[in-house]
Amino acid sequence: MKDSKPYIIITGAAGFIAAHIIRQLNQAGRNNLILVDNLKTSEKWKNLVGTSFHEMMPKEELLDWLKKTSLPIEACIHLGACSATT
Repeated sequence: MKDSKPYIIITGAAGFIAAHIIRQLNQAGRNNLILVDNLKTSEKWKNLVGTSFHEMMPKEELLDWLKKTSLPIEACIHLGACSATT
């Protein structure tokens, strides 16, 4: 379902901080979120359980998606990083 408000892109979406930001945005009535993260090799997807968003994609797809989309984008919250926490 399309939201009438502009969309917000959140990179690193499955990380601890981003997941809490997503929950706060959801509580404020914002579900028009485009989430960007790599969930193939991580269990960080568990951080997103119970959240609501429009679409999720890996970072490799973001630029092509941006070129093709007609959705209005309001902001990008960039929390993505290459890190190893093991």
